[in-house]
Amino acid sequence: MNSRLIVFKRKLTREITAVRAELVRAEQQAAPYVEFCQRRYDLLRTRLEDTQLRLAETESALADRRGNSLEIACLQDRLRAHRRIHEDVETDFQRQMDEVEGRLTASSPPGGSAQLAQLAAERHTAAIERDAAVIERDAAVIVRDAAQEERDTVRGELHARTASLQDAENAARLLR
Repeated sequence: MNSRLIVFKRKLTREITAVRAELVRAEQQAAPYVEFCQRRYDLLRTRLEDTQLRLAETESALADRRGNSLEIACLQDRLRAHRRIHEDVETDFQRQMDEVEGRLTASSPPGGSAQLAQLAAERHTAAIERDAAVIERDAAVIVRDAAQEERDTVRGELHARTASLQDAENAARLLR
């Protein structure tokens, strides 16, 4: 019985040695493929991290642009309100000037020189106020034009960033 065990042990040892040799050969044959897969995985992982970083930066920039868009909308609303106010003031001054001219024309000639001088002074004051309102309106128009130009610039940047964000999202989807 002892000899059978020895024979069995030798046979088992040979089989173990053969299996180990087969494992070593399989490992040697698979090593280049495993190395290739690891390099490819590392490359894709790096690209994914870069894309995620660019995506985060683009999302941040997009949030800033959205904030700028809201600010532009508020400035446009304020500009419209100022424009309406200045138009109302100019209309009011023109009406006052017309009234003064009407009273001046309707005033009677005898003893009317004092009243005429007062009406002329009122007309002069109204003309000065009208001119000031026109200057303010012109300044508001300049501010409006600058705001519109800035809005257009920001919109262009926003469109470019949105396109960049979409490209980054598409690249991220492809990497998944």
